[in-house]
Amino acid sequence: MRAWLCVLALAGCDRVFGIGDPYEDAAGSTSGSDAAIDTVGTLDGTGPPTPAVLAHFSFDTDYTNSVNRTAAVCLGTGCMLDTVGGHSGGQVYLDGSSCLSFGLAATPVTYTIALWVKAQNIRQTTLLARPEISGSASQTWKISGNSTVIEYDTWDGTNTDALLSGPGLSASYEQVVVTFDGSYKHLFIDGVHETMGAATPVATADGTVFLGCESAATNDKLDGYLDEIYIYDGALTAAQVTALYNL
Repeated sequence: MRAWLCVLALAGCDRVFGIGDPYEDAAGSTSGSDAAIDTVGTLDGTGPPTPAVLAHFSFDTDYTNSVNRTAAVCLGTGCMLDTVGGHSGGQVYLDGSSCLSFGLAATPVTYTIALWVKAQNIRQTTLLARPEISGSASQTWKISGNSTVIEYDTWDGTNTDALLSGPGLSASYEQVVVTFDGSYKHLFIDGVHETMGAATPVATADGTVFLGCESAATNDKLDGYLDEIYIYDGALTAAQVTALYNL
């Protein structure tokens, strides 16, 4: 029987991995390492990941970011922790009226965002968002989706970058990964590279990241499940994305 919890406690750690094959860009060229995938240990310090992990939520025992041991906050009363039913271990269920938020230190110019999602009520939904920070240079993120499309949108403080789209949300778990390598952002669904587009690099200030909504006040909240959320300090290669999908 599933154990549903709405408490905050200490979290465990999870696996990360090392290096792998590069992307192929729009011109058909590649760059970077072509080494084999190498699992480098857990987030508790037994092996430094490449690139470094800035945030990781496994939801195995609570809402804690296993990198800095701070807990995400439930905005509302409809966040429920299921410690056994997730894609890998536990998961968090959001009931469509609530979402989670956590603080993220200054975001690097290059990055990767990865998450697993299972929609219970498939509608227009924000999966993860980092809003613009008033009065500071900011790279905003928004991963959203509906029954026909999953989209990744960014804003550099002046211009909206190319909107990336892939297959829509599902009633089964699927992994969404977005990366930015300093010139191009990429969208992967279930380890498959869907599309890429040019984007503007912006070093950003500290800010809040929302899971399952764009903000506490918006009506685009997720009715469904999230699991294994990662934010990396750098762009994973295509082979690293595949390795993360296969963990």
